[in-house]
Amino acid sequence: AKAKDLIVQCVAENVLEQIKNARTAKADFDAKLAEAGDNLVVVDFFAVWCGPCKMIAPKLEEMAAEYPDIVVLKVDVDECEDLVAIYEISSMPTFVFIKNKAKVNWIASP
Repeated sequence: AKAKDLIVQCVAENVLEQIKNARTAKADFDAKLAEAGDNLVVVDFFAVWCGPCKMIAPKLEEMAAEYPDIVVLKVDVDECEDLVAIYEISSMPTFVFIKNKAKVNWIASP
Protein backbone atom coordinates (compact mmCIF):
# COMPACT_ATOMS: atom_id res chain seq x y z
CA ALA A 1 0.00 0.00 0.00
CA LYS A 2 1.12 3.53 -0.69
CA ALA A 3 2.14 5.69 2.22
CA LYS A 4 -0.52 7.95 3.70
CA ASP A 5 1.97 10.79 3.56
CA LEU A 6 2.22 13.34 0.82
CA ILE A 7 4.11 13.23 -2.41
CA VAL A 8 3.48 16.64 -3.92
CA GLN A 9 4.64 17.74 -7.32
CA CYS A 10 3.84 20.78 -9.37
CA VAL A 11 3.92 18.72 -12.57
CA ALA A 12 4.69 15.01 -12.63
CA GLU A 13 3.26 11.60 -13.26
CA ASN A 14 2.05 9.04 -10.71
CA VAL A 15 1.57 11.33 -7.76
CA LEU A 16 -0.53 10.75 -4.68
CA GLU A 17 -1.36 14.43 -4.52
CA GLN A 18 -0.54 17.06 -7.10
CA ILE A 19 -0.28 20.82 -6.94
CA LYS A 20 -2.41 21.98 -9.87
CA ASN A 21 -1.02 25.44 -10.48
CA ALA A 22 2.60 26.57 -10.23
CA ARG A 23 1.36 30.05 -9.24
CA THR A 24 -0.02 28.60 -6.01
CA ALA A 25 2.93 26.29 -5.32
CA LYS A 26 4.31 28.33 -2.39
CA ALA A 27 0.94 28.50 -0.63
CA ASP A 28 0.31 24.80 -1.25
CA PHE A 29 3.79 23.92 -0.02
CA ASP A 30 3.32 26.01 3.14
CA ALA A 31 0.00 24.27 3.77
CA LYS A 32 1.68 20.85 3.51
CA LEU A 33 4.35 21.96 6.00
CA ALA A 34 1.63 23.11 8.39
CA GLU A 35 -0.22 19.78 8.00
CA ALA A 36 3.00 17.92 8.81
CA GLY A 37 3.04 19.44 12.30
CA ASP A 38 6.18 18.30 14.11
CA ASN A 39 6.82 15.35 11.76
CA LEU A 40 10.01 15.38 9.73
CA VAL A 41 9.45 16.58 6.16
CA VAL A 42 11.78 15.42 3.39
CA VAL A 43 11.53 17.64 0.32
CA ASP A 44 12.85 16.17 -2.92
CA PHE A 45 13.71 18.92 -5.39
CA PHE A 46 13.80 17.09 -8.72
CA ALA A 47 13.48 17.57 -12.47
CA VAL A 48 11.56 15.26 -14.80
CA TRP A 49 14.57 15.12 -17.14
CA CYS A 50 17.04 14.28 -14.30
CA GLY A 51 18.34 10.69 -14.49
CA PRO A 52 19.48 10.45 -10.84
CA CYS A 53 16.11 11.89 -9.76
CA LYS A 54 14.31 9.09 -11.60
CA MET A 55 16.58 6.51 -10.01
CA ILE A 56 15.99 7.70 -6.43
CA ALA A 57 12.20 8.18 -6.76
CA PRO A 58 11.26 4.54 -5.99
CA LYS A 59 13.50 4.60 -2.90
CA LEU A 60 11.67 7.70 -1.63
CA GLU A 61 8.34 5.95 -2.05
CA GLU A 62 9.71 2.94 -0.12
CA MET A 63 10.98 5.24 2.64
CA ALA A 64 7.61 7.01 2.87
CA ALA A 65 5.86 3.64 3.18
CA GLU A 66 8.32 2.30 5.74
CA TYR A 67 8.34 5.44 7.90
CA PRO A 68 4.76 6.78 7.93
CA ASP A 69 5.66 9.63 10.31
CA ILE A 70 7.94 11.14 7.66
CA VAL A 71 6.23 13.40 5.15
CA VAL A 72 7.75 13.26 1.67
CA LEU A 73 7.16 16.20 -0.66
CA LYS A 74 8.40 16.32 -4.25
CA VAL A 75 8.98 19.68 -5.93
CA ASP A 76 9.58 19.95 -9.68
CA VAL A 77 12.30 22.59 -10.04
CA ASP A 78 11.18 23.57 -13.54
CA GLU A 79 7.61 24.30 -12.39
CA CYS A 80 8.14 25.69 -8.87
CA GLU A 81 10.79 28.32 -9.36
CA ASP A 82 9.71 30.30 -6.30
CA LEU A 83 10.46 27.33 -4.02
CA VAL A 84 13.75 26.71 -5.83
CA ALA A 85 14.79 30.30 -5.10
CA ILE A 86 13.68 30.18 -1.46
CA TYR A 87 15.65 27.00 -0.77
CA GLU A 88 18.57 28.01 -3.03
CA ILE A 89 18.48 24.81 -5.09
CA SER A 90 21.28 24.57 -7.65
CA SER A 91 21.52 20.83 -8.41
CA MET A 92 19.22 17.85 -8.58
CA PRO A 93 18.30 15.90 -6.77
CA THR A 94 18.49 17.98 -3.61
CA PHE A 95 16.83 16.86 -0.42
CA VAL A 96 15.84 19.44 2.19
CA PHE A 97 14.88 18.26 5.68
CA ILE A 98 12.33 20.41 7.51
CA LYS A 99 11.06 20.11 11.07
CA ASN A 100 8.39 22.44 12.47
CA LYS A 101 8.55 24.53 9.27
CA ALA A 102 12.31 25.15 9.71
CA LYS A 103 15.07 23.80 7.47
CA VAL A 104 17.27 21.56 9.62
CA ASN A 105 19.54 19.96 7.00
CA TRP A 106 19.98 19.32 3.29
CA ILE A 107 21.78 16.97 0.90
CA ALA A 108 22.57 17.91 -2.70
CA SER A 109 24.04 15.94 -5.54
CA PRO A 110 27.49 17.15 -6.54
